[in-house]
Amino acid sequence: MGNFTDPPKDYFAGVMEKVPLKNASSNIRPGRGKVSSEVFVSNKLLSGVSVLFLSLTWSAAAQEAKPEPVVRDVLLANWSDTGEKVITMAEEFPEDKYDFRPAPGVRTFAEQLRHVAFWNLFVVKSYKGEKIDPKINELSKSEYPSKASIVAVLKSTLHDADALLKGAPAAPPAKTVRLFDTFTEHTGEHYGQLVVYYRLNGIVPPESRPKK
Repeated sequence: MGNFTDPPKDYFAGVMEKVPLKNASSNIRPGRGKVSSEVFVSNKLLSGVSVLFLSLTWSAAAQEAKPEPVVRDVLLANWSDTGEKVITMAEEFPEDKYDFRPAPGVRTFAEQLRHVAFWNLFVVKSYKGEKIDPKINELSKSEYPSKASIVAVLKSTLHDADALLKGAPAAPPAKTVRLFDTFTEHTGEHYGQLVVYYRLNGIVPPESRPKK
């Protein structure tokens, strides 16, 4: 609820208007005779109270309609959103530039994506309790040589992890939280690097383009 302050001293000044009663007899009190046939009504005060009441009602309804998301759903949203952005980058970068390398000793665009895909797979394997050697660090070029094969493995590994997390408890164990949080951040770091590859090739990254 927002902060409320006292109204200014002149808040009620000039807002009182006399409203004559059509039936003055309704204001006769037993044993006391007739009282004034006029009452004072503050239209502004009544309007303010009404607006406040409706605001509180709408606010309460909105809170009931939108419960706080559970930890699993927050993890899933962040993981999926970041991964899908990388997939879009992979899909829209020209295939003839997949071997572009910004500088000697730096990964090519394709190597960046094979690296991300490997760690997506690492998340899947680790969640399922299966062993995978982290020293591999990157899927092989011989197995994923083309743009189409790289995009496909990015999608399959990301969506496999999506499916596993969707089946997790609403409050996953700390091990699961660390796993997805760590590699969501990892994917985000490489997304930032891919933005540079786009810019160095004179291409506006998808997320920086005007929304249709």
